[in-house]
Amino acid sequence: MTSPTPAPFVAGVKVARERIVARKDEDRETFLCKRGLSKSETAKVIAAVLTEEGRPPESVFDFVQGITAVARAKPHQDAPGIGRQGQGAVRSRRVTCAGCGA
Repeated sequence: MTSPTPAPFVAGVKVARERIVARKDEDRETFLCKRGLSKSETAKVIAAVLTEEGRPPESVFDFVQGITAVARAKPHQDAPGIGRQGQGAVRSRRVTCAGCGA
């Protein structure tokens, strides 16, 4: 059952924005690589945040925004037939924060 108010969603976004997980380039790469991204994917995510936000990613929210930007750039994202076959891979690569679960 979903909540009738957006409060839980807004609270989750706030936690993700406040949760700083990387302050140095090495921390950024480690954070993403530990979650299954390759070095080239990691570089694309960091570059996407630099382009869109004008600063390097630091928070969980920043990294999610970068991953989303990279996914938007992939042409097959809107192709029919991706459906259930690709969902397992996406679920297994969720970005989570050990401290807060975000």
